[in-house]
Amino acid sequence: MPCELAMKGIGRGQETLGQLRIKERSQINANTINNTTIESVQIDVIRRPVSDDIRTVFGITKDEMNAGIVRIRDNHGVEGHRTISSFWGTCDPSEIISIIVTQLKPYLIRRSTDCREWFWSQHLYLQSRHRSTWAAYAPIDIALWDLAGKQAGKPVVDLIGRARESVRAYLPFATPTPEIAAYEREIEQTIDRGFDAYKLHPERLPARDVACIVDRVRELVGCNVDLMLDPNCGYDLSTALEVGAALDANAFRWFEDPVRHFDFDAIKILSRRLSTPLSMCDQAPDQFHDSARYIRDRTVAAPRGSDRALLQNPLPEQKRNISMSHEKILLASGLSPSDLTGGSLTVHTPVDGSEIAQLTTHDTETAIAMIDKAHEAFLAWRNVPAPRRGEFVRLLGNELRRQKQALGALVTLECGKILQEGLGEVQEMIDICDFAVGLSRQLYGLTIASERPGHAMRETWHPMGVCGVITAFNFPVAPWCWN
Repeated sequence: MPCELAMKGIGRGQETLGQLRIKERSQINANTINNTTIESVQIDVIRRPVSDDIRTVFGITKDEMNAGIVRIRDNHGVEGHRTISSFWGTCDPSEIISIIVTQLKPYLIRRSTDCREWFWSQHLYLQSRHRSTWAAYAPIDIALWDLAGKQAGKPVVDLIGRARESVRAYLPFATPTPEIAAYEREIEQTIDRGFDAYKLHPERLPARDVACIVDRVRELVGCNVDLMLDPNCGYDLSTALEVGAALDANAFRWFEDPVRHFDFDAIKILSRRLSTPLSMCDQAPDQFHDSARYIRDRTVAAPRGSDRALLQNPLPEQKRNISMSHEKILLASGLSPSDLTGGSLTVHTPVDGSEIAQLTTHDTETAIAMIDKAHEAFLAWRNVPAPRRGEFVRLLGNELRRQKQALGALVTLECGKILQEGLGEVQEMIDICDFAVGLSRQLYGLTIASERPGHAMRETWHPMGVCGVITAFNFPVAPWCWN
Protein backbone atom coordinates (compact mmCIF):
# COMPACT_ATOMS: atom_id res chain seq x y z
CA MET A 1 0.00 0.00 0.00
CA PRO A 2 1.83 3.21 -1.11
CA CYS A 3 2.22 5.60 1.79
CA GLU A 4 1.93 8.58 -0.54
CA LEU A 5 -1.75 7.69 -0.67
CA ALA A 6 -2.16 6.12 2.75
CA MET A 7 -0.49 8.79 4.87
CA LYS A 8 -2.31 12.12 4.37
CA GLY A 9 -1.82 11.99 0.62
CA ILE A 10 1.29 14.15 0.40
CA GLY A 11 2.20 14.27 -3.29
CA ARG A 12 5.23 15.68 -5.01
CA GLY A 13 3.30 18.55 -6.55
CA GLN A 14 2.30 20.15 -3.26
CA GLU A 15 4.12 23.12 -1.76
CA THR A 16 4.80 22.11 1.87
CA LEU A 17 5.72 24.17 4.91
CA GLY A 18 9.13 22.47 4.95
CA GLN A 19 9.81 23.55 1.35
CA LEU A 20 8.75 27.11 2.10
CA ARG A 21 11.18 27.21 5.03
CA ILE A 22 13.96 25.97 2.80
CA LYS A 23 13.25 28.77 0.33
CA GLU A 24 13.07 31.38 3.08
CA ARG A 25 16.42 30.28 4.46
CA SER A 26 17.93 30.59 0.95
CA GLN A 27 19.84 27.38 1.24
CA ILE A 28 21.87 26.25 -1.73
CA ASN A 29 19.97 23.78 -3.84
CA ALA A 30 22.27 20.95 -4.79
CA ASN A 31 20.50 20.39 -8.11
CA THR A 32 22.38 23.36 -9.53
CA ILE A 33 25.42 21.11 -9.41
CA ASN A 34 23.80 17.82 -10.36
CA ASN A 35 20.86 17.55 -12.73
CA THR A 36 19.74 14.26 -11.21
CA THR A 37 17.08 15.09 -8.65
CA ILE A 38 14.73 13.20 -6.38
CA GLU A 39 11.41 12.79 -8.14
CA SER A 40 9.40 10.86 -5.54
CA VAL A 41 9.61 9.26 -2.10
CA GLN A 42 7.21 6.37 -1.60
CA ILE A 43 6.81 3.77 1.13
CA ASP A 44 5.12 0.43 0.62
CA VAL A 45 3.69 -0.90 3.88
CA ILE A 46 3.69 -4.66 4.34
CA ARG A 47 2.56 -6.97 7.11
CA ARG A 48 4.96 -9.57 8.37
CA PRO A 49 4.59 -12.34 10.96
CA VAL A 50 6.32 -12.14 14.36
CA SER A 51 8.55 -15.16 14.96
CA ASP A 52 8.12 -17.32 18.03
CA ASP A 53 11.65 -16.43 19.23
CA ILE A 54 10.98 -12.68 19.13
CA ARG A 55 7.58 -13.14 20.76
CA THR A 56 9.14 -15.17 23.60
CA VAL A 57 12.19 -12.99 24.18
CA PHE A 58 10.43 -9.62 24.13
CA GLY A 59 6.97 -10.60 25.35
CA ILE A 60 5.15 -9.53 22.19
CA THR A 61 1.56 -10.64 21.88
CA LYS A 62 0.92 -9.61 18.28
CA ASP A 63 1.06 -12.17 15.49
CA GLU A 64 1.90 -9.60 12.81
CA MET A 65 3.58 -6.20 12.58
CA ASN A 66 4.00 -3.51 9.98
CA ALA A 67 7.19 -3.06 8.02
CA GLY A 68 7.95 -0.85 5.08
CA ILE A 69 10.03 -0.47 1.95
CA VAL A 70 11.11 3.06 1.14
CA ARG A 71 11.51 3.81 -2.56
CA ILE A 72 13.38 6.96 -3.64
CA ARG A 73 13.13 7.55 -7.40
CA ASP A 74 15.16 10.05 -9.41
CA ASN A 75 13.99 12.00 -12.45
CA HIS A 76 15.45 9.30 -14.73
CA GLY A 77 13.39 6.51 -13.19
CA VAL A 78 16.17 4.89 -11.12
CA GLU A 79 15.08 3.74 -7.63
CA GLY A 80 16.96 3.23 -4.39
CA HIS A 81 15.40 0.96 -1.78
CA ARG A 82 15.61 0.26 1.90
CA THR A 83 13.44 -1.70 4.33
CA ILE A 84 11.94 0.02 7.38
CA SER A 85 11.50 -1.87 10.60
CA SER A 86 12.17 -1.43 14.29
CA PHE A 87 14.94 -2.84 16.45
CA TRP A 88 14.42 -6.60 16.64
CA GLY A 89 10.94 -6.00 15.24
CA THR A 90 9.68 -5.29 18.75
CA CYS A 91 7.38 -2.38 17.93
CA ASP A 92 5.35 -1.15 15.01
CA PRO A 93 7.37 1.25 12.76
CA SER A 94 4.26 3.20 11.69
CA GLU A 95 5.56 6.28 13.52
CA ILE A 96 8.84 6.11 11.60
CA ILE A 97 6.93 5.80 8.34
CA SER A 98 4.74 8.77 9.25
CA ILE A 99 7.78 10.95 10.05
CA ILE A 100 9.40 10.10 6.72
CA VAL A 101 6.27 10.94 4.76
CA THR A 102 5.15 14.06 6.62
CA GLN A 103 8.46 15.59 7.77
CA LEU A 104 11.38 14.32 5.69
CA LYS A 105 9.88 13.83 2.27
CA PRO A 106 9.20 17.56 1.68
CA TYR A 107 12.89 18.28 2.26
CA LEU A 108 13.93 15.71 -0.35
CA ILE A 109 11.66 16.30 -3.34
CA ARG A 110 13.47 18.04 -6.27
CA ARG A 111 16.74 18.01 -4.35
CA SER A 112 19.87 16.46 -5.81
CA THR A 113 20.23 12.72 -5.24
CA ASP A 114 23.74 13.47 -3.89
CA CYS A 115 22.33 15.45 -0.95
CA ARG A 116 23.15 12.84 1.70
CA GLU A 117 25.50 14.99 3.79
CA TRP A 118 23.26 18.03 3.45
CA PHE A 119 20.38 15.84 4.58
CA TRP A 120 22.23 14.78 7.72
CA SER A 121 23.16 18.39 8.47
CA GLN A 122 19.45 19.24 8.74
CA HIS A 123 18.68 16.63 11.37
CA LEU A 124 19.18 18.72 14.51
CA TYR A 125 17.02 21.46 13.00
CA LEU A 126 14.24 19.03 12.13
CA GLN A 127 14.58 17.27 15.47
CA SER A 128 14.12 20.50 17.39
CA ARG A 129 11.32 21.94 15.21
CA HIS A 130 9.45 18.74 14.35
CA ARG A 131 9.46 15.20 15.67
CA SER A 132 12.12 13.73 13.43
CA THR A 133 14.22 10.87 14.82
CA TRP A 134 17.44 9.09 13.92
CA ALA A 135 15.42 5.95 13.20
CA ALA A 136 13.59 7.82 10.45
CA TYR A 137 16.81 9.19 8.93
CA ALA A 138 18.60 5.84 8.65
CA PRO A 139 16.43 4.18 5.95
CA ILE A 140 16.48 7.38 3.86
CA ASP A 141 20.28 7.53 4.01
CA ILE A 142 20.65 3.88 2.98
CA ALA A 143 18.11 4.25 0.16
CA LEU A 144 20.05 7.27 -1.16
CA TRP A 145 23.28 5.25 -1.14
CA ASP A 146 21.49 2.40 -2.92
CA LEU A 147 20.26 4.89 -5.49
CA ALA A 148 23.78 6.30 -5.98
CA GLY A 149 25.19 2.83 -6.55
CA LYS A 150 22.55 2.02 -9.17
CA GLN A 151 23.12 5.35 -10.91
CA ALA A 152 26.84 4.72 -11.12
CA GLY A 153 26.48 1.03 -11.92
CA LYS A 154 28.84 0.18 -9.07
CA PRO A 155 28.58 -1.45 -5.65
CA VAL A 156 28.18 1.07 -2.84
CA VAL A 157 31.43 -0.18 -1.32
CA ASP A 158 33.28 1.19 -4.36
CA LEU A 159 31.60 4.58 -3.97
CA ILE A 160 32.64 5.01 -0.34
CA GLY A 161 36.16 3.68 -0.98
CA ARG A 162 36.86 -0.04 -0.95
CA ALA A 163 39.63 -0.91 1.49
CA ARG A 164 39.18 -4.69 1.77
CA GLU A 165 37.67 -7.45 -0.28
CA SER A 166 35.94 -9.10 2.67
CA VAL A 167 34.86 -8.38 6.22
CA ARG A 168 34.88 -10.66 9.20
CA ALA A 169 31.43 -11.46 10.56
CA TYR A 170 30.15 -12.81 13.86
CA LEU A 171 26.96 -14.68 14.64
CA PRO A 172 24.67 -13.16 17.30
CA PHE A 173 21.85 -14.94 19.10
CA ALA A 174 19.23 -13.79 21.62
CA THR A 175 18.73 -16.53 24.19
CA PRO A 176 17.99 -15.02 27.63
CA THR A 177 17.95 -18.33 29.46
CA PRO A 178 20.24 -19.74 32.17
CA GLU A 179 20.10 -23.16 30.49
CA ILE A 180 23.60 -23.98 29.29
CA ALA A 181 22.19 -26.40 26.68
CA ALA A 182 20.68 -23.48 24.74
CA TYR A 183 24.07 -21.83 24.36
CA GLU A 184 25.67 -25.13 23.45
CA ARG A 185 23.21 -25.41 20.54
CA GLU A 186 24.01 -21.86 19.46
CA ILE A 187 27.74 -22.56 19.52
CA GLU A 188 27.24 -25.69 17.46
CA GLN A 189 25.32 -23.65 14.86
CA THR A 190 28.01 -20.93 14.90
CA ILE A 191 30.80 -23.38 14.16
CA ASP A 192 28.75 -25.40 11.65
CA ARG A 193 28.08 -22.22 9.65
CA GLY A 194 31.78 -21.39 9.50
CA PHE A 195 31.83 -18.41 11.88
CA ASP A 196 34.79 -17.87 14.20
CA ALA A 197 33.16 -15.19 16.37
CA TYR A 198 30.04 -15.46 18.52
CA LYS A 199 28.08 -12.83 20.49
CA LEU A 200 25.91 -13.74 23.46
CA HIS A 201 22.74 -11.85 24.36
CA PRO A 202 21.87 -13.04 27.88
CA GLU A 203 19.74 -9.93 28.44
CA ARG A 204 19.05 -9.41 32.19
CA LEU A 205 19.94 -12.77 33.65
CA PRO A 206 21.53 -12.63 37.13
CA ALA A 207 25.27 -11.95 37.06
CA ARG A 208 26.10 -15.33 38.63
CA ASP A 209 24.18 -17.15 35.87
CA VAL A 210 25.92 -15.10 33.20
CA ALA A 211 29.35 -15.87 34.72
CA CYS A 212 28.63 -19.61 34.60
CA ILE A 213 27.43 -19.31 30.99
CA VAL A 214 30.54 -17.34 30.02
CA ASP A 215 32.84 -19.94 31.60
CA ARG A 216 31.08 -22.79 29.84
CA VAL A 217 30.99 -21.06 26.45
CA ARG A 218 34.74 -20.34 26.56
CA GLU A 219 35.38 -23.93 27.60
CA LEU A 220 33.35 -25.19 24.62
CA VAL A 221 34.86 -23.00 21.91
CA GLY A 222 38.47 -22.93 23.11
CA CYS A 223 40.74 -20.06 22.08
CA ASN A 224 39.99 -20.13 18.34
CA VAL A 225 36.60 -18.37 18.55
CA ASP A 226 36.25 -14.72 19.55
CA LEU A 227 33.47 -14.03 22.04
CA MET A 228 31.44 -10.89 22.75
CA LEU A 229 28.57 -10.21 25.14
CA ASP A 230 25.72 -7.72 24.75
CA PRO A 231 23.02 -7.24 27.45
CA ASN A 232 21.42 -4.36 25.49
CA CYS A 233 22.05 -1.68 28.15
CA GLY A 234 20.33 -3.89 30.74
CA TYR A 235 22.79 -3.79 33.66
CA ASP A 236 23.43 -1.40 36.50
CA LEU A 237 27.05 -0.62 37.39
CA SER A 238 27.53 -3.33 40.04
CA THR A 239 26.08 -6.06 37.81
CA ALA A 240 28.17 -4.87 34.85
CA LEU A 241 31.33 -5.03 36.97
CA GLU A 242 30.54 -8.56 38.13
CA VAL A 243 29.79 -9.78 34.61
CA GLY A 244 32.79 -7.86 33.26
CA ALA A 245 35.11 -9.74 35.65
CA ALA A 246 33.88 -13.00 34.10
CA LEU A 247 34.54 -11.61 30.61
CA ASP A 248 38.06 -10.55 31.64
CA ALA A 249 38.74 -14.05 32.93
CA ASN A 250 37.62 -15.59 29.66
CA ALA A 251 39.32 -13.20 27.22
CA PHE A 252 36.20 -11.74 25.60
CA ARG A 253 36.74 -9.49 22.60
CA TRP A 254 34.37 -6.74 23.80
CA PHE A 255 31.59 -5.95 26.28
CA GLU A 256 28.80 -4.26 24.32
CA ASP A 257 26.32 -1.79 25.81
CA PRO A 258 26.49 -3.04 29.42
CA VAL A 259 24.76 0.06 30.88
CA ARG A 260 22.56 2.87 29.55
CA HIS A 261 24.33 4.81 26.83
CA PHE A 262 23.96 8.15 28.64
CA ASP A 263 25.42 6.90 31.96
CA PHE A 264 28.89 8.33 31.31
CA ASP A 265 30.06 7.91 34.91
CA ALA A 266 29.30 4.17 34.88
CA ILE A 267 30.88 3.78 31.44
CA LYS A 268 34.04 5.50 32.63
CA ILE A 269 34.29 3.33 35.76
CA LEU A 270 33.80 0.15 33.72
CA SER A 271 36.43 1.23 31.23
CA ARG A 272 38.95 1.86 34.01
CA ARG A 273 38.32 -1.33 35.99
CA LEU A 274 37.82 -3.91 33.23
CA SER A 275 40.39 -5.10 30.73
CA THR A 276 37.71 -6.23 28.25
CA PRO A 277 37.08 -3.30 25.84
CA LEU A 278 33.71 -1.58 26.09
CA SER A 279 31.68 -1.03 22.92
CA MET A 280 28.83 1.46 23.18
CA CYS A 281 27.26 1.34 19.76
CA ASP A 282 23.55 0.43 19.71
CA GLN A 283 22.10 3.90 20.22
CA ALA A 284 22.16 6.39 17.35
CA PRO A 285 23.35 9.34 19.52
CA ASP A 286 26.39 7.24 20.42
CA GLN A 287 27.41 7.12 16.77
CA PHE A 288 26.79 10.72 15.79
CA HIS A 289 27.41 12.71 18.96
CA ASP A 290 28.79 10.71 21.87
CA SER A 291 31.53 8.77 20.09
CA ALA A 292 33.73 11.86 20.03
CA ARG A 293 33.24 12.28 23.78
CA TYR A 294 33.99 8.60 24.39
CA ILE A 295 37.26 8.92 22.49
CA ARG A 296 38.21 12.28 24.03
CA ASP A 297 37.65 11.00 27.58
CA ARG A 298 39.26 7.63 26.76
CA THR A 299 36.08 6.05 28.04
CA VAL A 300 35.34 3.41 25.41
CA ALA A 301 38.03 1.29 23.78
CA ALA A 302 35.83 0.11 20.90
CA PRO A 303 33.25 2.78 20.00
CA ARG A 304 32.00 0.56 17.18
CA GLY A 305 31.34 -3.18 17.51
CA SER A 306 32.56 -3.77 13.97
CA ASP A 307 34.65 -6.29 12.12
CA ARG A 308 37.61 -3.93 12.44
CA ALA A 309 37.41 -4.37 16.20
CA LEU A 310 37.64 -8.11 15.55
CA LEU A 311 40.63 -7.75 13.27
CA GLN A 312 42.73 -5.29 15.24
CA ASN A 313 44.49 -5.64 18.57
CA PRO A 314 44.62 -9.45 18.87
CA LEU A 315 44.26 -10.65 22.42
CA PRO A 316 47.54 -11.59 24.10
CA GLU A 317 47.92 -15.30 24.55
CA GLN A 318 48.37 -15.03 28.31
CA LYS A 319 44.84 -13.63 28.67
CA ARG A 320 43.25 -16.77 27.27
CA ASN A 321 43.71 -18.53 30.61
CA ILE A 322 40.83 -20.94 30.26
CA SER A 323 42.18 -22.24 26.97
CA MET A 324 45.87 -22.25 27.78
CA SER A 325 47.75 -25.51 28.00
CA HIS A 326 48.57 -26.85 31.46
CA GLU A 327 52.21 -25.98 31.03
CA LYS A 328 51.48 -22.38 30.05
CA ILE A 329 49.23 -21.90 33.10
CA LEU A 330 52.01 -23.14 35.38
CA LEU A 331 54.65 -20.97 33.74
CA ALA A 332 52.36 -17.92 33.79
CA SER A 333 52.14 -18.37 37.57
CA GLY A 334 55.87 -17.73 37.94
CA LEU A 335 57.04 -21.33 38.11
CA SER A 336 60.06 -22.32 36.04
CA PRO A 337 60.39 -25.59 34.07
CA SER A 338 62.97 -26.78 36.60
CA ASP A 339 60.41 -26.35 39.40
CA LEU A 340 58.01 -28.70 37.60
CA THR A 341 60.30 -31.58 36.67
CA GLY A 342 62.74 -33.98 38.23
CA GLY A 343 60.93 -34.59 41.49
CA SER A 344 59.46 -37.72 43.05
CA LEU A 345 55.96 -36.35 43.73
CA THR A 346 53.76 -36.73 40.65
CA VAL A 347 50.90 -34.25 40.46
CA HIS A 348 47.74 -34.78 38.36
CA THR A 349 45.07 -32.20 37.60
CA PRO A 350 41.43 -33.10 38.37
CA VAL A 351 40.44 -31.27 35.16
CA ASP A 352 41.36 -34.17 32.89
CA GLY A 353 43.54 -36.43 35.06
CA SER A 354 46.72 -35.64 33.17
CA GLU A 355 50.12 -35.26 34.80
CA ILE A 356 51.12 -31.63 35.19
CA ALA A 357 54.30 -31.76 37.31
CA GLN A 358 56.86 -33.86 39.14
CA LEU A 359 57.65 -31.89 42.28
CA THR A 360 60.63 -32.18 44.59
CA THR A 361 59.76 -32.98 48.22
CA HIS A 362 61.65 -31.74 51.27
CA ASP A 363 63.18 -34.05 53.84
CA THR A 364 63.13 -33.28 57.58
CA GLU A 365 66.50 -31.54 57.65
CA THR A 366 65.59 -29.26 54.76
CA ALA A 367 62.26 -28.37 56.34
CA ILE A 368 63.92 -27.53 59.68
CA ALA A 369 66.49 -25.34 57.91
CA MET A 370 63.71 -23.46 56.14
CA ILE A 371 61.83 -22.93 59.42
CA ASP A 372 64.99 -21.67 61.12
CA LYS A 373 65.59 -19.22 58.30
CA ALA A 374 62.00 -17.98 58.55
CA HIS A 375 62.39 -17.49 62.31
CA GLU A 376 65.55 -15.50 61.76
CA ALA A 377 63.68 -13.21 59.41
CA PHE A 378 60.85 -12.90 61.92
CA LEU A 379 63.19 -11.53 64.58
CA ALA A 380 63.87 -8.55 62.33
CA TRP A 381 60.32 -8.31 61.01
CA ARG A 382 58.76 -7.93 64.47
CA ASN A 383 60.76 -4.76 65.08
CA VAL A 384 59.21 -3.05 62.06
CA PRO A 385 56.38 -0.70 63.18
CA ALA A 386 52.91 -2.08 62.47
CA PRO A 387 51.92 0.65 59.94
CA ARG A 388 55.07 -0.11 57.96
CA ARG A 389 54.25 -3.81 58.02
CA GLY A 390 50.77 -2.84 56.77
CA GLU A 391 52.34 -0.93 53.89
CA PHE A 392 54.18 -4.09 52.86
CA VAL A 393 50.93 -6.05 52.92
CA ARG A 394 49.30 -3.35 50.77
CA LEU A 395 52.01 -3.84 48.14
CA LEU A 396 51.43 -7.60 48.34
CA GLY A 397 47.73 -7.02 47.64
CA ASN A 398 48.57 -4.89 44.59
CA GLU A 399 50.84 -7.60 43.25
CA LEU A 400 48.07 -10.16 43.71
CA ARG A 401 45.74 -7.94 41.71
CA ARG A 402 48.23 -7.85 38.85
CA GLN A 403 48.61 -11.64 38.88
CA LYS A 404 44.99 -12.52 39.67
CA GLN A 405 44.24 -14.10 36.29
CA ALA A 406 47.31 -16.35 36.34
CA LEU A 407 46.79 -17.41 39.96
CA GLY A 408 43.07 -18.06 39.42
CA ALA A 409 43.91 -20.31 36.46
CA LEU A 410 46.45 -22.14 38.63
CA VAL A 411 43.79 -22.86 41.27
CA THR A 412 41.52 -24.19 38.52
CA LEU A 413 44.26 -26.44 37.19
CA GLU A 414 45.27 -27.73 40.62
CA CYS A 415 41.82 -28.19 42.18
CA GLY A 416 39.46 -28.65 39.24
CA LYS A 417 37.30 -25.66 40.16
CA ILE A 418 35.67 -23.49 37.50
CA LEU A 419 37.75 -20.44 36.70
CA GLN A 420 35.39 -18.05 38.50
CA GLU A 421 35.87 -20.00 41.74
CA GLY A 422 39.64 -19.89 41.32
CA LEU A 423 39.55 -16.15 40.77
CA GLY A 424 37.28 -15.84 43.80
CA GLU A 425 39.88 -17.49 46.00
CA VAL A 426 42.56 -15.08 44.87
CA GLN A 427 40.14 -12.21 45.47
CA GLU A 428 39.68 -13.45 49.06
CA MET A 429 43.42 -13.04 49.59
CA ILE A 430 43.33 -9.56 48.06
CA ASP A 431 40.46 -8.61 50.39
CA ILE A 432 42.34 -9.89 53.44
CA CYS A 433 45.35 -7.78 52.44
CA ASP A 434 43.12 -4.70 52.33
CA PHE A 435 41.67 -5.65 55.72
CA ALA A 436 45.15 -6.12 57.24
CA VAL A 437 46.29 -2.71 56.00
CA GLY A 438 43.53 -1.07 58.03
CA LEU A 439 44.23 -3.20 61.10
CA SER A 440 47.91 -2.23 61.02
CA ARG A 441 46.90 1.23 62.30
CA GLN A 442 44.32 -0.07 64.78
CA LEU A 443 46.36 -2.38 67.02
CA TYR A 444 45.05 -0.79 70.19
CA GLY A 445 45.94 -2.21 73.60
CA LEU A 446 44.53 -1.87 77.11
CA THR A 447 46.08 0.24 79.87
CA ILE A 448 45.56 -1.66 83.14
CA ALA A 449 45.78 -0.22 86.66
CA SER A 450 48.41 -1.78 88.93
CA GLU A 451 48.61 -2.28 92.72
CA ARG A 452 52.08 -0.70 92.73
CA PRO A 453 52.30 3.07 93.18
CA GLY A 454 53.32 4.98 90.02
CA HIS A 455 52.98 1.86 87.94
CA ALA A 456 50.62 0.75 85.15
CA MET A 457 50.46 -2.20 82.81
CA ARG A 458 50.13 -1.75 79.05
CA GLU A 459 48.92 -4.32 76.54
CA THR A 460 50.91 -4.45 73.28
CA TRP A 461 50.32 -6.69 70.25
CA HIS A 462 53.27 -8.43 68.61
CA PRO A 463 53.58 -10.58 65.50
CA MET A 464 52.93 -14.22 66.34
CA GLY A 465 55.94 -15.62 64.56
CA VAL A 466 56.44 -18.54 62.22
CA CYS A 467 53.44 -20.81 61.92
CA GLY A 468 52.26 -23.62 59.69
CA VAL A 469 48.79 -23.88 58.11
CA ILE A 470 47.23 -27.18 57.07
CA THR A 471 44.29 -26.53 54.78
CA ALA A 472 41.99 -28.50 52.48
CA PHE A 473 43.30 -29.19 48.97
CA ASN A 474 40.23 -27.63 47.34
CA PHE A 475 40.81 -24.29 49.13
CA PRO A 476 44.53 -23.71 48.64
CA VAL A 477 44.46 -19.91 48.87
CA ALA A 478 41.63 -18.42 50.93
CA PRO A 479 41.96 -20.28 54.29
CA TRP A 480 45.72 -20.00 54.19
CA CYS A 481 45.62 -16.21 53.90
CA TRP A 482 42.84 -15.92 56.49
CA ASN A 483 45.05 -17.67 59.04
